[in-house]
Amino acid sequence: MEFRDTEGRAWPLPFNMAAIKRVKDVGINLLALNEGEPPLLMRLKTDAVLLWDVLYALVRPLAEQRGVSDEQFREAADGDVSRQAEEAFWAGLTDFFRRWGREPHVMMIQKTMELMAAANRDVIEKMTELTIEEALRQAVTPGSTSINSPVPLDSIPARSRSAS
Repeated sequence: MEFRDTEGRAWPLPFNMAAIKRVKDVGINLLALNEGEPPLLMRLKTDAVLLWDVLYALVRPLAEQRGVSDEQFREAADGDVSRQAEEAFWAGLTDFFRRWGREPHVMMIQKTMELMAAANRDVIEKMTELTIEEALRQAVTPGSTSINSPVPLDSIPARSRSAS
């Protein structure tokens, strides 16, 4: 599995024990996807910075050979590249576990991907149905706290219209 960055460089993602060890050396144990709170699997799916830490650790020998620093690696990652890299990462990790005979890990990854896709569809559906008026009504109700106001709105005195 590989992806190309905005500079056109191909980055094959190695999934072998040497690569898994490089990732572990930066504090991320890919063999313990269900550990932590939230579990590592969810953190990798929702925290792009963490995922890019893993990606760089995976490709570090090639990056060093090419003279590409961690920062340069990330600078060449726009939205399209990030999507492609994420897809390549999950496909490669799933394939690694499948070839190793670790079906529970494969199932964890697949179920998490299904769950995240369903959650994203649900959010998109709800946001599509939400009108501006409904959003404002939910955001500004008597006794509620808005994002811009740390105090309940009904505790703020209304401005007087009388002239002084």
